[in-house]
Amino acid sequence: MPEILYFFLGAVGVGFISGLLGLGGGVILTPGLTLFAGLSIQQAVGISLISVISTSMSASTVYLRKGLVDIEFAISLALSASAGSVTGGLLSEYIPGAYLAFLFSGILLYSSISILSKSNSEEVHRSQVSTSKTIFFIALAFFAGTLTGLLGLGGGIIYVPLLFIGLGFPMPRAVGTSAFTVGLTATAAAVVYYAQGALDETFDIIPAVVLGIITGAKLGGLIGARSKSIYSRLLFAALLIYFCYRMIRQGIAQL
Repeated sequence: MPEILYFFLGAVGVGFISGLLGLGGGVILTPGLTLFAGLSIQQAVGISLISVISTSMSASTVYLRKGLVDIEFAISLALSASAGSVTGGLLSEYIPGAYLAFLFSGILLYSSISILSKSNSEEVHRSQVSTSKTIFFIALAFFAGTLTGLLGLGGGIIYVPLLFIGLGFPMPRAVGTSAFTVGLTATAAAVVYYAQGALDETFDIIPAVVLGIITGAKLGGLIGARSKSIYSRLLFAALLIYFCYRMIRQGIAQL
């Protein structure tokens, strides 16, 4: 089987899970490319950012049609996060890969614990959320954007717990709003990585990865919009814990 086909099939799986859970794909694709494809973390981050954009465009259309996206709030998050993503992209040139792996694993562990410890929420409309709390979470989006630039994350591992736990969005709405936001955020960081040359040696596999991501995300988005909150939460947490373990191992090996 040609190598390019492996990348495509792997990307279909990543896209499916990403669309199902409202992730940009980076939380799965970045460690997957470094752990299984042997790419450097900087190369993996660059490819991940391109895929994040594709995943968001593909999956968010499904959630938009079902009314599961708070567009106004998503744009507010994305504007703040985009500034952070440019900052993170510029910083990535100066931080060793091992430290990035440890940072990645810490974020994964935090997100998995947060998702598992939160009980099911009653639906909360944004009009019920205080202005000060909304401003705080928009400021927090800058940090999520910085992680996008550093680690190739779309921000879904931050946005989904933020919206679900912090603002009381029901899980499907949190996932839909996250899916819409992450593509807007990743675009700014992708431009930085392209300018730095991080994508120069990976142009041959990017089309296969992007096509696979789009295909899988469409399927994941359709199922995710109909799935029960508890199933999404358990799958989300299990994936994060697994990749947390693998990234810690990789970080230690690079020291």
